[in-house]
Amino acid sequence: MAVTIFIEGERLDIFDDETISIKSSVQDVKDISKLFMDFSQSFKVPASKRNNKIFKQYYNADVDGGFDARIRKDAVINVDTLTFKVGKISLVDVVMTENNPESYSLVFYGNTIKVKDLLGDDKLKDLEWLDNFNHDYTSANVQTGLTTGLDFTFDGDTYTKAVCYPFISYKRQWVYDSSATTDTNTDVLCDIAYNASKTAGVEWNELRPALRLELILQAITEKYGLTFTENFFGTEIFKQIYVNIYNDKSETLLNGVKEYEDVSGTTVGESSISNDVFVYKTTITPKAGFTTVPYKIKLEVNGATVYENTNTFIGTKTKKGEVQVVPTDYTCKATVITEVDFEFDATTEAYIDYPLIPNIAVFNNSYPNQSIDLNANITSQIKDIKVYDFLTGLIKMFNLVITPVDDDLYINDLQSWYSEGQIYDITPYVDTKSQTIKKSDIYNILNFKFKESESILANEYKQNNNIGYGNLEYRLEDESGELIDGTTLEIESIFENPVFERLFDLDTNTETTLQYGLMADEDFNTQVGEPFLMYLPSVNVSSNPIGFNDSVGAYSQINTTLLMPSHSKEMDVASFNLNFNSVVNEYTYEVYEDTLYDRYYNDYIGDIFSSKRRLYDISAKLPLWLKNTLKLNDRLIIKDRRYIINSITTNLTEQTEKLELINDIYDAPLASDTLNTSTIQPIGEIYSSSSQLDDFKYIGLDGITASKVDTGDGVSWVTITTGTSVGSVSNISFDIDANTISSTRYMQIQMVDGINDPSYTITQLAALITVITVDSNTITVDNNTITVDNG
Repeated sequence: MAVTIFIEGERLDIFDDETISIKSSVQDVKDISKLFMDFSQSFKVPASKRNNKIFKQYYNADVDGGFDARIRKDAVINVDTLTFKVGKISLVDVVMTENNPESYSLVFYGNTIKVKDLLGDDKLKDLEWLDNFNHDYTSANVQTGLTTGLDFTFDGDTYTKAVCYPFISYKRQWVYDSSATTDTNTDVLCDIAYNASKTAGVEWNELRPALRLELILQAITEKYGLTFTENFFGTEIFKQIYVNIYNDKSETLLNGVKEYEDVSGTTVGESSISNDVFVYKTTITPKAGFTTVPYKIKLEVNGATVYENTNTFIGTKTKKGEVQVVPTDYTCKATVITEVDFEFDATTEAYIDYPLIPNIAVFNNSYPNQSIDLNANITSQIKDIKVYDFLTGLIKMFNLVITPVDDDLYINDLQSWYSEGQIYDITPYVDTKSQTIKKSDIYNILNFKFKESESILANEYKQNNNIGYGNLEYRLEDESGELIDGTTLEIESIFENPVFERLFDLDTNTETTLQYGLMADEDFNTQVGEPFLMYLPSVNVSSNPIGFNDSVGAYSQINTTLLMPSHSKEMDVASFNLNFNSVVNEYTYEVYEDTLYDRYYNDYIGDIFSSKRRLYDISAKLPLWLKNTLKLNDRLIIKDRRYIINSITTNLTEQTEKLELINDIYDAPLASDTLNTSTIQPIGEIYSSSSQLDDFKYIGLDGITASKVDTGDGVSWVTITTGTSVGSVSNISFDIDANTISSTRYMQIQMVDGINDPSYTITQLAALITVITVDSNTITVDNNTITVDNG
């Protein structure tokens, strides 16, 4: 078996007897943010004429333009002309004998190491592509973002609901009181129930934007050329997640600030006269159309504020500030601050006010046609997080794997990745006479947690329950209550996890359809912690309209839909939720079991806890075709036992493998399993009456077309959008229309593959029914219009 190594396209000379071992290993669950990475032990190559040329006489530090050992170089390892590994090589050292080079020490790293090198220390704010979602920060845009979401079209593509303004307050508590006699509106408490006799409601600039999470992944693709497969990132579970965009403790998203003057100079005059004063003065004249815009004025002299108003002005104002000791040198700055767009003219003057003689002018300036154009800038508001930390944070949270596939980065959840593996019987190639069986790593404590949140409800929940909302803590104990022998497994998300609140109508003491978030601490100070993930289901609020105050103080009602923050994919039915642990859902008060841990960790971690789990060290000599084909998610059969792979160390010189295997008690099905099964995960879901998108996984054959099955309620209300399997594990996507009838309806999507023909059952709940009581008579309105003749 011939081994050849190329570095940046040039073939290296290698020693005939040098041991070159390449190790491939599954990520260590204790550090699940590590990417899959092949690496070798250090190996040597001779300091031959060819190699000296490639490494540019690295041993000679005086050579200009020499080999840069700080940078890993692209490399390929071939076995018998077939590509075995692609990655990078790092030069470690040069061994010298009697002042002559003898050998170079090298280390080979797998291809995914380039991800960290490529991203470096760049932050999310450096992802310039996200600036395509900047928009005018106006009350109209905020209201659209609150009710339906903002769409953006550029470069021929439309991004629907790319930016939303979720029903979340960052300043004060909201309550709902439908009584016409209450109109609470303070700095810490506001009644948001709409009534024509009221004026209190949600202030437009209390709301903050949220960005669809998948757009950050696309921004990474646009900046670095990385292409992520959609095995996981293309699922509806991921595509419907939003992340809050807020990195500022000011009361508004973005104060409009216009510094219209910055001048410096030297004063002149009778400085010997006492009681003289330096006066700095300005006049602001709003342009037509902006005479009702509130604004503030700030005047500074030599870095000190000499005037700043607390309450806002409207209309033309002239204000001045004074310095009691006249400066010899001065720098004067004048600024206007608004919370909305503003256009104005300004004049300024500075003079020395003497007590006994006329004032001496220092300067007079005019600044016509000044403007402030407020803009919600995504990259300036996004949290200060490294791009690499963001990616590894997602890998931790969803237990993802990432591997290079040609020019793409394959990303999938661990169970689906295992499901795509194949089975190989390697019994003929294994030394069955000698093997070592070891106790596998055991974890006696699980600790899955989010970053701690200082918001009121999250803090209160932790105090009452001694654990953060959505966190998971588990201890593995023996029959006497003692911890078994093992170590702690801790997974901490980079995101925090606030608690949301469903509002009650204080007048009727009944539940409303409203759920909101309060991102303020117990003193009602704006709480800017870590970013958090959420779903934003659209909820009809016609039965509980809210009041809304726009930028000019106009009060109106919102009685259509609101995008409400939720941990659950569905607001009002049991569905997947973004918690590690099963906790009470804030909206339904039920415990939702389909959690991050249950869906993405339970099977894998459960195997680690199993008393049947063993670790096997086995020697093998695999044929070349299998050596080049075998992947870490494949399963191996040796005699009558099946294994999953923990690591493979290939000795290219000796043509042997050291296999570290784990007995296969993992539940993830395989399309290539010897049982030749096919399945669907999950087997069905219950959906609310609103329209929505979703998908399921089909594990089976390639090229199978999904078909709709009528179970009595028709099939036209479901549209299959991605309906043909690609590979052994595929996502089948579909749209569900809103249910406008008063009964629950059912249908199925079936994959007819001739194996199990598995089917996915869709259950959609009935439409909400409005009940009206008139003079003790009840009228049920089922999406019909009733006209009442008052005569």
